[in-house]
Amino acid sequence: MKYAGYIKQVLMVAFSIQLIASTAGCKVGGEKSAPPPTPSPTLSEPMYKGKLVQKLAEARDSEPSNGATNQEVPALEAIQQKIIYTAEINLEVTNYEKAFEEVKRVVAKVNGYVADSAVDTGADGSKEGTIEIRVPASSFNEALEALVQIGKVKYKAEHGSDVTEEYYDLEARLANARKMESRLLELLEKKTNDVGDLLEVETKLGEVRENIERMEGRKRLLDDRLTMSTITINISEPHKYTASVFDPIKNSLRTCGDTLMRSLASLLEFLAGAIPWIITGLVFLWILIKLIKRALKGRGKTKHENYEDHEEIEPLDKAK
Repeated sequence: MKYAGYIKQVLMVAFSIQLIASTAGCKVGGEKSAPPPTPSPTLSEPMYKGKLVQKLAEARDSEPSNGATNQEVPALEAIQQKIIYTAEINLEVTNYEKAFEEVKRVVAKVNGYVADSAVDTGADGSKEGTIEIRVPASSFNEALEALVQIGKVKYKAEHGSDVTEEYYDLEARLANARKMESRLLELLEKKTNDVGDLLEVETKLGEVRENIERMEGRKRLLDDRLTMSTITINISEPHKYTASVFDPIKNSLRTCGDTLMRSLASLLEFLAGAIPWIITGLVFLWILIKLIKRALKGRGKTKHENYEDHEEIEPLDKAK
């Protein structure tokens, strides 16, 4: 941080000289000059620029003192805003296919590409779909102006996401992580007999490299979104209405049919779930009936035997 101390001292000396000169000028002219107004933040100089400058200065102060510079940390004067532009447009057209071809023509003109598309055809034959395109950020406004000419604009929205602080903070952290990786590699190259120290360095190196890969992936994503803007286009044809006096009847019959089919489907679903229980109940009932019949049959046989024994005993009594 020694360079930061030098910069602070220089700024303090320059501010003192300016204060003395302005005081002397006030005494000579006999008038008091008002302090210069504090400039308000603009798009090219955001309010959080001070934090970014401090972080970048810390990253630069951590560089070796042999005059080598790290290309990963941008110059303090070269900080530019990083804004991701997106837009959404709803268009009504008479012919979907022609409108789609027109969209592709606009995309080819600005050197973009179609990222995704989907189309759906309604019951009346009308089509509606969504097209997602990517265009260079420098041609964002040109593409929008051309797209709104394709059909009747029903909705239009533009969005800008400022990622300036995140982007430069990511660059500074990535530069520091790469320096840490280099230092750990230097430690690994040194011969050591302590296996514990070696394993500790390798573990730390793995964590640093994992962090580097994660930050590089995030930076690639931001670079892609910053370089290529995204525009979502919803295209629809007007619905074709064929009015008829029988339409209410048709709609009622269609509704009744749908209700009946849903009821049948629900009944079948219930039966499908109840069949195992029904089969189990029938088996249990069959077994119960068998047991009851067997019990009744055994009781009838016992009564018949008792009756025969009674008849045999009566003649003997009479003979006596």
